[in-house]
Amino acid sequence: MARMASRAFRWIGWGLGSLALLCLTVWLGTAYFFFDQLPEDLTYWTAVQFVGPMIWNWLGCAVTGCAPGPISGASVRVFAGAALLRYTPVAIDVDEEGRVYVTESDRINGGVEDNRFRDWLDDDLASRSVADRVAYYRKWIERGALPPDWFTARSDHLTLLVDEDGDGAADVRRELTSFSEIPDGLAAGVLVQDGEAWVTAIPGLYRLSDSDGDRIPDARRTLATGFGVKTSLVGHDLHGLTWGPDGKLYFSVGDRGYRVDLGDRVLEPPLGPGRGAVFRVNPDGSGLEVFATGLRNPQELAFDDFGNLFTGDNNGDGGDRARIVYVVEGGDSGWAMPYQTLFGD
Repeated sequence: MARMASRAFRWIGWGLGSLALLCLTVWLGTAYFFFDQLPEDLTYWTAVQFVGPMIWNWLGCAVTGCAPGPISGASVRVFAGAALLRYTPVAIDVDEEGRVYVTESDRINGGVEDNRFRDWLDDDLASRSVADRVAYYRKWIERGALPPDWFTARSDHLTLLVDEDGDGAADVRRELTSFSEIPDGLAAGVLVQDGEAWVTAIPGLYRLSDSDGDRIPDARRTLATGFGVKTSLVGHDLHGLTWGPDGKLYFSVGDRGYRVDLGDRVLEPPLGPGRGAVFRVNPDGSGLEVFATGLRNPQELAFDDFGNLFTGDNNGDGGDRARIVYVVEGGDSGWAMPYQTLFGD
């Protein structure tokens, strides 16, 4: 019996040791892969530190499943399943009648690109306008690197979901507008009020109005354009729509950047156009201005009870932490896309 127990403990020890060795090999091997892409002044130890938390998160999820769940006392029900949500939902809002507006994307890495997966970084760094970006996309298509319809074959959508029978689940889907042109980014923001909808999708801010009296916004017009000068990283798009305490519309762009020509002036940040920012504008599109700049990817905007504005800004993919930013009017938080590295040093 003692011999069997000893053998069992020996096998358990070997198994745990083998598992530890495997984890260490994966950790150091993954770090070496990232180290190969680091600037010359950074060490292998930097890559090891960067990769470590990521590996442990993966292992934790492999063991626990990382399954989300509602807080105590709350419940979750499906309002719209795959039959009605046909693409990836990105942003939602609900109107006064309980109807749900959803922006859906079918163009992530299939029309809306990411510099990490393409060879055009020099072109992107040189791009100073949306027209420049479109021009180098066409150049790469002509070289045969992408199919001719790569940027136009798939669409993003603004979709209306309605619960007509009152059972708490949507049963009607209606597509209100779509985005599938070469300059278009993700349809990443929507805000509705009084039968009208405002939508953000690079390169523009759009307003949809009710054209036939059914309180459903269906007639689209452009309020501003010139956002998305860079390709940068996927998801660093135009989003964050919210109402400010001054009655104006606030929205944000990631470091795909902006160069907005208003005729009498041009909105473009210092250090070049590849910087994230927060904007405000009147609901009719007049009075567009930069509220703050120098952000990386301020996804959502929120005002507190005192009118102070906050946003959540992405980390720099370099082991740094994502941050909650107090957005000060006229402020510059310092981020500029052309000066980052893959690890954000």
